Amino acid sequence: MKKLFVIMLALALALSLAACGGGGKAGANGGGSPSGGSGGVSAGSGSASAPDTNSGGGGNQPAAGKAKDYAGAYEQATAIQEAFSKIVTDAIDNYSGDNADNVKMIMAGLELMSMDLAFTASFSEDPQTLQGVSMALSFLGVKDAKAVRNAAHDYTVTFTDQNGAAAELSGKFDPGSGGLQMISKTGGTLSSFYEFVPLGGDKYAYQTDGERAVIGYAGGNVTSFVYAATNQGVKYDVAKDGIFPSGSGANEAWVTALGADSLSKIYNFDGTTLKIDAVPMMGDRLQVEIPV
Repeated sequence: MKKLFVIMLALALALSLAACGGGGKAGANGGGSPSGGSGGVSAGSGSASAPDTNSGGGGNQPAAGKAKDYAGAYEQATAIQEAFSKIVTDAIDNYSGDNADNVKMIMAGLELMSMDLAFTASFSEDPQTLQGVSMALSFLGVKDAKAVRNAAHDYTVTFTDQNGAAAELSGKFDPGSGGLQMISKTGGTLSSFYEFVPLGGDKYAYQTDGERAVIGYAGGNVTSFVYAATNQGVKYDVAKDGIFPSGSGANEAWVTALGADSLSKIYNFDGTTLKIDAVPMMGDRLQVEIPV
């Protein structure tokens, strides 16, 4: 279902771009409904290679340097996330040690994914490509979709969702850091947010309303990461906790700053071993180390 929706989204955007004469790339790696809801899904294809963000296009070149636009930052963030997700899911799927059944019940594979972010993948300075975003959403059943460029590298698409509520997705790109920020609202209330900021030294920070991560990525490979997800009901506030655009304060300690009692999952990877401290779907909290 997830992969089918990705195909539908990419096709819708491709058709809309063709209709308005644009040549943009859909680059949609997410799925779900554009209804302003949080906790979406994207197509974790398992590819450990990132697109060449300096070209602003696709391909299978390793992520390097800073992206030049929102779409490039989206592609870089998604490719690194996919490589991170592959390490986690492969390690859990192949684990056969103590508490193997419970370890396999850890909800892995959806980390750092956002359906709302996917709908902003083609935010662009190009008017035709931006128009294609509106048309793609219209193909997917929402009403009155309208994408606008508020300022340089600052975009908003508004629409009426399938439930009849006013919704909007806003995206900003910072040329200085190469980072992006997406904010989703429904009925004027924050639904979700997503931040991706390169920190330098081949480190990349991520933050959503319920997750934080710092991922080391170089030469097309994940070299390290610290990831944490909050307990249900514990949320980060983009107004108070946001790290965009500079990434100030984001480091490995920041990821787990709430403490284990407020976190449902903590992953640590040093390049050879994945350490998991998590609460599975059923059973008590567990700690396990898995060679990778």
